[in-house]
Amino acid sequence: MTAVALNIILDKPDRTYQSSETIKGQVKVLVEREFSAAGLLLALYSKGFSEWKRNTATFFGERTERKLFKGRWEPGEYTYPFEFVTPPGPFSYKGHVFDVTWHLGAKVQTSAEKNVTAEAEITVVPEKKAPQETGTKHSGEAVYRESPRNLKGFFGFSLVLLLVGIVVGWRNSPFAEGTETGIFFFGGVIPTVLGLALVFFTTWQALVNRRIKKVEVRLGTRQARPGDRIPCSVTFEAHLPFEVERVSAVLRGEEIVDFRKGKNSKFRKHLLHESRQELSLEIKQVPANVPVQARGEVPVPAGIPYSIDLMESDEGMALTWQIEFIIGMKKWPDWMHLEKITVLP
Repeated sequence: MTAVALNIILDKPDRTYQSSETIKGQVKVLVEREFSAAGLLLALYSKGFSEWKRNTATFFGERTERKLFKGRWEPGEYTYPFEFVTPPGPFSYKGHVFDVTWHLGAKVQTSAEKNVTAEAEITVVPEKKAPQETGTKHSGEAVYRESPRNLKGFFGFSLVLLLVGIVVGWRNSPFAEGTETGIFFFGGVIPTVLGLALVFFTTWQALVNRRIKKVEVRLGTRQARPGDRIPCSVTFEAHLPFEVERVSAVLRGEEIVDFRKGKNSKFRKHLLHESRQELSLEIKQVPANVPVQARGEVPVPAGIPYSIDLMESDEGMALTWQIEFIIGMKKWPDWMHLEKITVLP
């Protein structure tokens, strides 16, 4: 039996706190015997957790610590009050592929015993705003411009990679006489697949460049709240006349768990929301060398979850929102571009 017992007591029975609210409470310590040197540490931290099949992934967010005691303990019961200001996010979240939770963790370090710990989970929610405060303060207009790319070098590299893969794979394949199938066969398959993918991409991009001369995308803001409408426009100019089927903006929200750099590689994605908004375009037949503009607004639905970013060095968990702009050309590959946005409370 341990000689120290811990208990975290909070001032709110439901343990739910709004951002910027003060968390108050106390840590009760029951000491059974004397300790000449002891310390009590309390920390507030967030944790992202994902579990599917037999795989788990955990990511710890920012951590705030308080030293509540350092010194000598005699047998008895001690009470140490504490205060924390609830952080602005990420908020507590229960999703499809990951959850975000907030915790208060107490730890006792002594000269003679193993560390003793206790934990209490709390719920962090957005601050309630008065009606006049609900309007979004826009972060400023975002502009993206694109001109045709020179794909000759990229296409040549793709062909070389494809040919090298085919040659290496064939010489080490079971169909070639006097060879044994082994690692070199698979060493040829990999560049072959990559080469095919790159050839497909460059061909698709070259076809798009043949029709579209240049494009400018304008997004009214990269930050929005549920219920907002984001103004946007797509202005483009054609090399050759063509027919436009549609110009649209697709709002998409996804949960992402990405731990592909570690030994136990994990990646999972779940689509939360997808909605398409057609932009207003006055003409369908686009003439050559004449700028054409499509305009509209992207509605951000009420009740959607806010953005979450628990990524560090391209690993972690995130709830992302993005708008995909599409110029749909009749009997031709579509032009596409992605813009990331942040959904705020």
